[in-house]
Amino acid sequence: IGSSPMNFIDAIYQKGEFIFDVGAEQPLKMKATQKYINSLKDYDGKKVILGIRPGDIYLDQDSEKENPSQNIKVKRESVELVGTELIVHTNLCGMTLLVKTKYEDYINANPMIDICLNLDKLFIFDSENEQRIA
Repeated sequence: IGSSPMNFIDAIYQKGEFIFDVGAEQPLKMKATQKYINSLKDYDGKKVILGIRPGDIYLDQDSEKENPSQNIKVKRESVELVGTELIVHTNLCGMTLLVKTKYEDYINANPMIDICLNLDKLFIFDSENEQRIA
């Protein structure tokens, strides 16, 4: 009983973007918002850890949601029903992300789904000492 744990995502911060799956031919990039740019000025080219709660990840980009990132394609691995909500287990570049959504919002049976992150709700940590940056 309790809320789902925070998701942690390894990334490199470079020139205003978070880069995931760095070794891939086409690494995934996500722009950082102005809210974090000043805090990250000393981290250009360095590894960071992004933290985000499952309820702050959405199943697709929706203009009604708060400050969504661009869509990110992830693999749906499993879905668990928890009362009136679903916890969707997804895979982003080998990292597990949990997405909390309402049952009626989940209609996608495709194993590849689009998610987006609420960019105002990110926590950013230094990957070396795990101290919060922003």
